[in-house]
Amino acid sequence: MKDPENTTNFDTSQIDALAAFEENAGLPAIKGHAELMNVEQPVDLEKLFEDLYWTQVDLYSEISVLTDVIMSIEKMKEDIAAPYEEKIEKIKEQIKSEVLKRKDSFSCLVGSAYYKRGYERISFDSKKLQGYSAAHPEINDFKKVSFVEPVVSISVGEQK
Repeated sequence: MKDPENTTNFDTSQIDALAAFEENAGLPAIKGHAELMNVEQPVDLEKLFEDLYWTQVDLYSEISVLTDVIMSIEKMKEDIAAPYEEKIEKIKEQIKSEVLKRKDSFSCLVGSAYYKRGYERISFDSKKLQGYSAAHPEINDFKKVSFVEPVVSISVGEQK
């Protein structure tokens, strides 16, 4: 009879093989199998959008009471601020009018108004110039071309 304290003679090869079998998702252990398991799977964008959508729904649900309180406070703030904002706009218009009459900038300890003289702005129709440049390529020397990076716009809750 074997001594239960003595485990040095116990054969674990069958248990090790079973563990390796389970680790490999039921596939027999083969050379290079680990590399096969690490192949990057395509991202399921629909699942990501569903996760994003339901996370936003949960967020809005959690904060809806606070949002109502905030909206109520904002309304009170707007009611208090309305007469002040009206007066501020009238004063600003008076300052702008006076600076335009003087045609000069003004500054004091509590503020300043910068005067910039008006000027004629010239622009060209790009599509027409591109057509013209086909017959007159020398104007391309004056053309500036820049690259605009691609942009991804995300819309949640609306199917596009």
